[in-house]
Amino acid sequence: MPVTYELYYYDSHGLAMIPRTVLSLGGFDWKNRFPKDWKEEKSTTPFTHIPVLTEFKEDGSKFVLAESQAIYRYLARKMGILGTTEHEMALVEQFCFSWEELHEKFWPLFGRWKKILTPEQLDETMKDILQNEIKPVVAKHEEALAKNGTGFYVGDKMTIADIHATISLPILNHGGDTFPKEEFPNLYALHEKLMANEIIKAEFNRYPIS
Repeated sequence: MPVTYELYYYDSHGLAMIPRTVLSLGGFDWKNRFPKDWKEEKSTTPFTHIPVLTEFKEDGSKFVLAESQAIYRYLARKMGILGTTEHEMALVEQFCFSWEELHEKFWPLFGRWKKILTPEQLDETMKDILQNEIKPVVAKHEEALAKNGTGFYVGDKMTIADIHATISLPILNHGGDTFPKEEFPNLYALHEKLMANEIIKAEFNRYPIS
């Protein structure tokens, strides 16, 4: 019996987008599993939330892994796109964690802030965070890509950091004009390069950004 995988998450973009992309890109034998009764199923997960990856092994045993970052790093390591040396792996994870921090600044705007602020206050808060907290960090990503000079973050081939950037850029580019192409040419070139891959493109089309 070959090794197979099951990714448990909602039928939407969200936290499973990077793991799904890696599973498909790496040619893993995998399938989605969607919640049917989340209130009942919640307590069965390792930390009461999803995504959760289950690896069904050849000997009939299984390995269960929660937390999206742990999942995509585990899969990236198996696929060989987490870097080849200790320094490369550290840099790849550095860029991924930076994108994660930007998401943590961005998504509360659509959660708790939306509940307590007026539409006008929310709009002003969003503009402030995007321009003064998120955009300066994205500019550092642009600098890193320009400095490396290969079109990728680390070395001369794609890593999970490049996939993360490709998925994160359109999400954080709220309204389509926060990160103008003329200011971030290397990030846009990376996005276009990876989106030319039919497997990555198919995942984006299957789970568009809402």
